[in-house]
Amino acid sequence: KDAPPDTIRFVATDGNRLGMIDRILVDWTITKGAMIPSSGVSEIKKILDGCQDSVYVSIDNQFFSIMSDGVILAVRLNSGEYPDYTLALPKEIVSSATFNREALLSAVKRVSVVSTEKFKTIKLEFTPEEISLSCSSPQYGESKEVIEADFSGEPFSIGFSARLLAEQLSNFKDSEKIVADFTGTSGPAKFLGDNDKDYISIIMPMRVS
Repeated sequence: KDAPPDTIRFVATDGNRLGMIDRILVDWTITKGAMIPSSGVSEIKKILDGCQDSVYVSIDNQFFSIMSDGVILAVRLNSGEYPDYTLALPKEIVSSATFNREALLSAVKRVSVVSTEKFKTIKLEFTPEEISLSCSSPQYGESKEVIEADFSGEPFSIGFSARLLAEQLSNFKDSEKIVADFTGTSGPAKFLGDNDKDYISIIMPMRVS
């Protein structure tokens, strides 16, 4: 849906985050979308991770099929319509930050060690030249860290699930710099990597005190 011509678009969401990536099609045409169950995606990934050559892919009304190195996998498609994911894409950006991916990822992992299942939110405070991260819980106390960043907009703070933020940053493993666009403290945040502009990560914020 809404993918550019000659492009295949992959979208996945669990309500708290969304990933979307476009790839150019070569000698292949797709006329409609298909919903692949998460369990099927896991099996497809196993085949692709071990693939040393090209793969053959086909889609019909019931199955998504992939063949590689003599292995054939057919995954039954989910029925119905995929939710309108475009509603989750940020429309009005009010501030943006550019930072080193590894620096923020490492800081998130260190600061979130004091978090618990009940207190699992990490707070990010943005000012023109830095991001201040903090996390606290009654059981383990408080942890803080600051990293460098280029920020445009009014200084503000926002909360995220520490686990989801770390996972999403890990997905940009080929990018050194990340650009994060914000719609406010309660709207979706969009993350883009400098080495793969066709991949978009969206994370919904969590309430922080």
